[in-house]
Amino acid sequence: MPRPEDRGIFFLELTMNALHAFMFGISLAIAIGPIALLIINYALNFGIGVAVRSGFGAAAADLLYSVIALLVGARVVAALSAYEQTIHNLSGALLITIGVWLAFKSTRRAEPARDPAWRPEPDPKAFRVTFVLTVANPLTLVIFLGFAGQLSLAGDSGAAISLSLCIFFGSLLVQLALGLLGASLRKWITDRRVIGVLNFVSAMAIIAFGVKGMLS
Repeated sequence: MPRPEDRGIFFLELTMNALHAFMFGISLAIAIGPIALLIINYALNFGIGVAVRSGFGAAAADLLYSVIALLVGARVVAALSAYEQTIHNLSGALLITIGVWLAFKSTRRAEPARDPAWRPEPDPKAFRVTFVLTVANPLTLVIFLGFAGQLSLAGDSGAAISLSLCIFFGSLLVQLALGLLGASLRKWITDRRVIGVLNFVSAMAIIAFGVKGMLS
């Protein structure tokens, strides 16, 4: 039977991993791009209900990729337990590299962000459209694979799915904020300086996750 102190350490690690995953979901979602603008577009043209469904679509795509990445990561780390620290270092380096690239992109002078070139049809399939567009970005999966390598899940599929749900709720929090506040956010969220700052913050957060994984 596990000792009380062992159970306490287990639950502390579980809580910290859950918080880690939740914050990672937020960090990814705060980067402003076509999906965020699409959600705001839905809010302006079709109302909050459609925008909320669109937000759920984006978060569901993040959930799909995180489940895939964390389940794969749990098994890889378990199979290569002797090289766990090396995996942490490599995945940390991957996150840092992606973060630096995203930070560099955020500081480049660019045209102000615009709404997506196409306009939703009168009866938009908001969830489906946003889900497909989010899944279509392969960089998202690469980032999740890098994050998965930071976790010591010891092949625990249940823990992988639980942490994926934490990422989902972190992402959903931001997506719903975009949908609920779409009309009032549109003016400043299409300002290239604001977008640059938000994307830079997102990139720095990804770098921080990579550094943390390498040092843990």
